[in-house]
Amino acid sequence: MSVPPLLACAVAAALYALGGAGRSGAAPRGRRWREACFYLGIALMFVALEPPFDNWADTSFAMHMVQHVVLLTIAPPLLVLGRPWPRMWMPFPAEARRAVVRSLARGRWSAPLRLAARWATKPPVAIAILSVAIG
Repeated sequence: MSVPPLLACAVAAALYALGGAGRSGAAPRGRRWREACFYLGIALMFVALEPPFDNWADTSFAMHMVQHVVLLTIAPPLLVLGRPWPRMWMPFPAEARRAVVRSLARGRWSAPLRLAARWATKPPVAIAILSVAIG
């Protein structure tokens, strides 16, 4: 069973919004810019995965390819520019966050994951992975 795009986009947007709530004062321009990028990326994913666009992608090869471009090359960079991880963690209790981070950082089970992440996040490797995914 797959998660409906509306639900996934709504949960991501809600966690991001809750993670940024409670900050005092006016938002600095850089933070507003990051928020705009993140929400635009979420909106583009939602539009590309829901009707009528998804229905058009099922019947038209051109629209199907536009859907691929949006989902693989436009929305992801916007989401990354929004720096979601620090904010999306904040709504969870501090002790739960600490336990997860401790387990990921020091856990024996996560050593292969850390190694893969270190390798896959090198720019040439990341570009190669993107090229394979698109191709």
